[in-house]
Amino acid sequence: MTSFTIHNGADIVPARYFLRRRVSGAQWTPTTRARGVAALTILAELILSSGTYDVVSVATTKTDNVDVLKLSCTIRRPGDPAIIDQAHAKLEQLSNELNFTDSDDHVTINVHIWVSDYSGINNEESDQEEYADEPNYEA
Repeated sequence: MTSFTIHNGADIVPARYFLRRRVSGAQWTPTTRARGVAALTILAELILSSGTYDVVSVATTKTDNVDVLKLSCTIRRPGDPAIIDQAHAKLEQLSNELNFTDSDDHVTINVHIWVSDYSGINNEESDQEEYADEPNYEA
């Protein structure tokens, strides 16, 4: 697991660079890499907007033969609840699993992004099966 301390906007750039390099590989599609970097950016911006100056943890693991990118952080609850709602909406679009846990005045956020998703996300075979019945217009 790798952790990035976020104190200001300049801390986001090396964290994103590291993540891009870490997940570069044949099994990580450009879409998956972009989802990971976007999720990392959202968590880092959430840390900055909450005034927490905390850490984003990044780990890659294998669960049920699926590579999973896990990102997590704990922040102080921002004064404006709309900030959390916006981050939740954005992360929900990017992640395969998302968990927000409230405790007192803090929120813990866990984001999981799968390299291959059984529901068809990032799974080329699933896409091919979906369009198998459509006519082929290539000559």
